[in-house]
Amino acid sequence: MRREEVKAVLRRILIEDFQIQPERITGDATLSRALGLDSMDTVDFLLLIHKEFGFEEDLESYRNLDTFSDLVSFVESRLEAQRTDGR
Repeated sequence: MRREEVKAVLRRILIEDFQIQPERITGDATLSRALGLDSMDTVDFLLLIHKEFGFEEDLESYRNLDTFSDLVSFVESRLEAQRTDGR
């Protein structure tokens, strides 16, 4: 899956499940401050990511992700690792 496809899926989840305005979802938008996700929203978002992309990741792995762009890169790397592991 290409980076633009990952971004599109993550944007769709934020828009549909969390009612975030599309114009707020930029690369440097922080998940908590700019997008307004509280801790429970963040956990829900991460569970939706796991379901959508089909990988399991410890929630602790997301701790240092601050921006939407960080999250896109993280998901992209996990999908690449999945692909190279033959999963």
